[in-house]
Amino acid sequence: KPWPYQPGSSEQTTWIDLIYARPGSGKSVLSNAINLALCLAGGIQRLPRISIIDIGPSSSGLISLIKEALPYDKRYMAAYHRMRMTPDFSINPFDTQLGCRYPTPQERSFLVNFVTLLVTPVSADRPYDGIPDMVGLIVDELYKRAADDGNPDIYAMGIEEIIDGILVEIGFVKDARTTWWEVTDALFLAGFTHEAALAQRHAAPLLAEAAAICRTPAVEDLYGKITAPTGESLINAFSRMISAAVREYPVLSQPTRFDLGEARIVSLDLDEVAKSGGDAANRQTAVMYMLARYVLARHFYLTEENVADMPSSYKAYHEKRISETREDPKRIIFDEFHRTAKTAAVREQVIVDMREGRKWKVQVALISQSIEDFDPVMIEFATSIFIMDAGPEQAVRRTAQVFGLSQTAQYALRSQVHGPREGGATFLAQFATKEGNNTQLLTSTLGPIELWAFNTTSEDSNVRNQLYRKIGPTETRRVLATVFPSGTVVKYLEGRLATIKEKGGLIDEDVKLGVIESLVKSILDEYAKNPEFKNLPY
Repeated sequence: KPWPYQPGSSEQTTWIDLIYARPGSGKSVLSNAINLALCLAGGIQRLPRISIIDIGPSSSGLISLIKEALPYDKRYMAAYHRMRMTPDFSINPFDTQLGCRYPTPQERSFLVNFVTLLVTPVSADRPYDGIPDMVGLIVDELYKRAADDGNPDIYAMGIEEIIDGILVEIGFVKDARTTWWEVTDALFLAGFTHEAALAQRHAAPLLAEAAAICRTPAVEDLYGKITAPTGESLINAFSRMISAAVREYPVLSQPTRFDLGEARIVSLDLDEVAKSGGDAANRQTAVMYMLARYVLARHFYLTEENVADMPSSYKAYHEKRISETREDPKRIIFDEFHRTAKTAAVREQVIVDMREGRKWKVQVALISQSIEDFDPVMIEFATSIFIMDAGPEQAVRRTAQVFGLSQTAQYALRSQVHGPREGGATFLAQFATKEGNNTQLLTSTLGPIELWAFNTTSEDSNVRNQLYRKIGPTETRRVLATVFPSGTVVKYLEGRLATIKEKGGLIDEDVKLGVIESLVKSILDEYAKNPEFKNLPY
């Protein structure tokens, strides 16, 4: 029988989801289904704000489905980006809210965490003693330097041509000492909000400046005599590691160019920039996770109290934004969470998000491969657990012990929970509600169109993506849902490969790819004859 579930329900006090299982157990499909449910919830005025940090394209199908369902002039509201280590993806973590010379307390605490991560030795779990305190001071000094009464950056023509044109249009009078902040204010007051934000990117401090700021008297007086374990002074060690970070991560070293615009449902795919391997790769993954979380969720945690510290001419603008954001359901998803295992900074940030989530109506979801990938405090905070695959006996025992599963629930887990099947994916879920804990054995049954949108199996993704390029996403999903209503072509491909084998053929990668190409060609041929075709000739 149907079992109703609403993400972000008022039946729960907080919304912290843990989804775990071995690869191929339907985690991504369930997560996408929950995200879609949030978009289709009754009574919402606008699309919810959903931020997905992903390693791989598993959420691209959801974004495509939502995008194609939106009116043409609203399609910018759903976006999928594959992050790359190139200047076009530059993100300056020191950017502030529009018009603000200083960060909000939440932004400042993120920056201290982030810069501390950058100046932690690659193979170490923790920074040198004294570094976090010193980073706090350096962050404050950077903003003091960039503010109007410090040494703000001077406006230069030719950097943002669109801004140069508008300044002429509005009759802005500039001189040799005109700053980017003055340009930002003038554009904002003239009603050019987007262009004001562009100008402000050039007024914000940059990470590279920290290497010089750490040598100013304010920092030297307090930290100049401290020696790092390497034998150099703490300030020298900091300066050296900041310079290395600027060199290693070109996306951090210049003003922001990567713009999410007005998108509300965004997936950032870190596959290209979050490498797995040694210590250096783990560090890069941590930096990119932190950066992605900052870009996607920095507007989630604004409150009316923050407005009190903002320049008066910007207050009305921010009050309107904040009240809209406060009303909207918000959800942040950390996929492939096991990739953060070696990085305390990311995990501490996630725990902060979990603690603060209720106040800001933010749902937090972590998706990983094993219960061991989550810290004990994360398990303690979790209010919804989705176990998609029982795993080996020791994993069942560990799950039962951590979540206090009854004998019945343990039996159900062992006998019923084995990943996606013909009739759907059966899983065990435990919800902490206001009435108490509720443990259920549930089956996620999606229709063929959703299955085709959310499927992440490599063969299915390959077929789907080739067809997306040829006949467009909407038609692709309709055709595949009609011809393969189970949501997969794997069995069909296995049948074709078995036939080749019977005829004495060898099955290698080229043959497998050839079968996929042949299937795509058959679909396109039939589609050309009759777009409403129902079956393929075998």
